Amino acid sequence: MSPVRVTFRRTVGSVASSYRAAFGIACFFAASGALFTFGLDAAEGMRTGVAQVWAASVSPVLPFLAAILGMDVWSAERRSGRLDILLATPVAEWELAAGKFFGVWAAVCASVLGFLAATWLFLGRLAPGLDLAGSGGNFAAASAALALQGALWSAAATLASALFSNGAAAAVAAAAA
Repeated sequence: MSPVRVTFRRTVGSVASSYRAAFGIACFFAASGALFTFGLDAAEGMRTGVAQVWAASVSPVLPFLAAILGMDVWSAERRSGRLDILLATPVAEWELAAGKFFGVWAAVCASVLGFLAATWLFLGRLAPGLDLAGSGGNFAAASAALALQGALWSAAATLASALFSNGAAAAVAAAAA
């Protein structure tokens, strides 16, 4: 198995089992949901599509989600002493960094897709007259654009975690970037 895959799996596992990540994802859902609700209210009677309002509600919260999910990927390794062991192995540093980045990015994308599923479910139940099936392509395009934005913020969070030994300082630096 390649070092990138191993590092990816370890990163996803550590993010998935972190209470900080669970709190960050819950805050992401709450903030994006509030922005989506206000956005739908403001867009009523306009020609703005639901997918565009959804993407506009997720986009401003995405940097904070990536910062929280990526805040400890390197700093936890440094605190526990595993970073010295990892760097002593015959694995290229870029493979470790790529695995960490892809792990954070996968967690960000999974959170965005989870919010999309929740939005789709609630809109289907609460607004049955809304044609969601016809706007599936718009949601797919918005999700792809958010995935690219998530890649940028995941890279910033992974870099900040590598630069700071304190996870909170890394999160603040990544969110401020």
